[in-house]
Amino acid sequence: MKNGGNQLAARAALVRALSFSAVAALTLNPALTPVVASDSPGLRESVVHGKTGYLVRHGDIHDLGEKIVTLLSDDALAQAMAEEGVRWASTFSWERSAEKTLALIEEMLGRPVRSIA
Repeated sequence: MKNGGNQLAARAALVRALSFSAVAALTLNPALTPVVASDSPGLRESVVHGKTGYLVRHGDIHDLGEKIVTLLSDDALAQAMAEEGVRWASTFSWERSAEKTLALIEEMLGRPVRSIA
């Protein structure tokens, strides 16, 4: 079931990410689904509240329900958030992360680090 999750996400009206990792939230966004996620580390950095989806207080089922109803009731809002989520997710890459990490290490060391490649 390698692609089963992605196919399911592509058909979903929205994605609820209460225990997903940050990578999962970003990975699901290309399926054009707005995200309702728990406001917790990792997810907080993956969802831009009010733009790519909603962050809800962890364990607040009323807020969770309100945000889900909002997205299911407003197709234009859900579509706009989904499209912004795709744009936001496209700004992330392993190469960019590696470059930023290497730059931080070099800054902390005060010198260039020899390349492994």
